[in-house]
Amino acid sequence: PSGRLAAICRQLGEIELYDLSKGTRTSLHGDFGCVTKLQFHPSDRWLGLTEMYGDWRFRLWSVAKCKEDTRFDALEYLYQDGSNRGSQECFDFSFDQAGEILALRDREWIRFHDFNTQETVMRIEQRHVARSIGTSGFRLRYAPDGRIVTRTDCGVITVYQGIDENMGNDSTREDAAEKAADSQRCR
Repeated sequence: PSGRLAAICRQLGEIELYDLSKGTRTSLHGDFGCVTKLQFHPSDRWLGLTEMYGDWRFRLWSVAKCKEDTRFDALEYLYQDGSNRGSQECFDFSFDQAGEILALRDREWIRFHDFNTQETVMRIEQRHVARSIGTSGFRLRYAPDGRIVTRTDCGVITVYQGIDENMGNDSTREDAAEKAADSQRCR
């Protein structure tokens, strides 16, 4: 993101959006309560959020229209055996630097979606997670070099490389272990 925009949620159902270069403020309104994360898409055209409480969903808002973009509402969230979970709980997310891939935390899995088509391009099962639901399981974010970095509730940091190289592959726990470039316990 350009650093031109800032957002804060101080009231249920409202996000204050500041354009720092123009000195203006607008508000996004919706049917969400508290949020656990706000992140601008690298283009500054969208603002992503994860709900806290309520449905715990990933939500996307058009900054220009001050309106929710529902393109990710139809995603199916799966149990480990591949069956549909029926809920859309998402506890964290991150946009890649180019804005082409959206990484979503789906319990103990990281799901990578093409931002334009919403197609699932890859899944990785996160290891070393003591609690797979709620906000305590693990956090994720893209590093500036394009790798995805996670920190689990057990204190393990894992760096995954080559997401672009592996597009279209459905990763398993063993695949994820091979992709981990570095894993260490934080002290």
